[in-house]
Amino acid sequence: MNRNSAANDKISAMNPPRMSLSHWCSPTVAMILLVSTVVNVSLVVYFGARNHFSSVPSARHNKLRLIHAMNVYSIPGKPGEDNTFPFQQWSTVESIKRARQYAPQDLDIDFVCALFESDRDALSGLPCRMVNLTRSTKTEYPFIKKSKELPFIQDIIDAAVAQDKDGDGEFFLMLTNSDIGLTKYFYRNIMPHLKIREAMSINRLVVEAERIHITDDGGSLLSQVDSALDSAEKHGGYDCFIVHSSALQRIWLGDMFAGYPPWGTVMHRLLMLTAANYTNIKANVNGTFHIGDDRSHWKGDDWSTDDIASYFEFEKIMLMDQQIMSPNTSSLTLQNLSTVVLKKCPWGKVNNVYSRINKLNCAIGLQHTRFRKNRAIPAFIQPGFEAYCKDACNMETVSWVNINK
Repeated sequence: MNRNSAANDKISAMNPPRMSLSHWCSPTVAMILLVSTVVNVSLVVYFGARNHFSSVPSARHNKLRLIHAMNVYSIPGKPGEDNTFPFQQWSTVESIKRARQYAPQDLDIDFVCALFESDRDALSGLPCRMVNLTRSTKTEYPFIKKSKELPFIQDIIDAAVAQDKDGDGEFFLMLTNSDIGLTKYFYRNIMPHLKIREAMSINRLVVEAERIHITDDGGSLLSQVDSALDSAEKHGGYDCFIVHSSALQRIWLGDMFAGYPPWGTVMHRLLMLTAANYTNIKANVNGTFHIGDDRSHWKGDDWSTDDIASYFEFEKIMLMDQQIMSPNTSSLTLQNLSTVVLKKCPWGKVNNVYSRINKLNCAIGLQHTRFRKNRAIPAFIQPGFEAYCKDACNMETVSWVNINK
């Protein structure tokens, strides 16, 4: 007997022989158990491939992980004075701090503040993990006279999740505007949804500014907000999204930036197409809130003569870059073409240069860049995930259309 045979005999002696199903039960029962097992495995494989989503936290983390990202900024002070933190942002941060105190124990929340380097010193005391943004509307659109330093949505997303690239990839990203506050039990109320959905959005309540007395006491401020929620106005805008990492990798928001429409509507419609069980939750007392009318910050944004001339030159360059027009296109044709392009992205009013640029960025993202099974795929869908452009990508509720036609 050779060494290997002796070793095998020892192993066989230590391990009892495996019993077949027929040894433990009748052939009929064995067949039922076998068929049941095959069906269950098939269902798991089918739905796993269909949704690419599991509600079970990873082994590495015994909790569901939520990365809550928002852009923060400071207001430049007068010469010799420090920058200040806007009241709306302060109230938002206070609401997040309170909501985290009441969050379920099986939810791990990573609060991320995405900011420009110029704001870091003024905001260094914020209770969040800070990540830098390197581009803004100020750097990318220098022709605008009254320039604003607004962040690009995709940049916020990329910066917030950058450190997770070497992780297990199992997390949710929550994206909110910097003036969107959370109600007391917000995190607790979203938890059931996180276990069954790849993505969700939540509309806000608008609390009348007259109901709130300005104070530097966070507790007092939030008590006033709580008392005003029942009578607050429901708003239909999209400014709070929660997306699972598996769904997040399927979409790309291009150069859509925060602060002006239609980035929220674009995100909403993209998730309608690509995320399993995506739902929009209407404004409610356990969701999000905004203090006062947020349209006031758009006042005074009317076009200047310089902006109009500079913008159309910029637009011409962009359309040439996308091969939607040629260098020899006449001014009249360009004007008509410009109107056609912007109609491809019908969401949001064009009342200033920022809205117009964002609509142009939207139209470029809607441009069909490739086809799959005779279905045109817009640039907003990441390469490799064309199959998630479910149903027809030009369906009426989403309006994906080819701007080359």
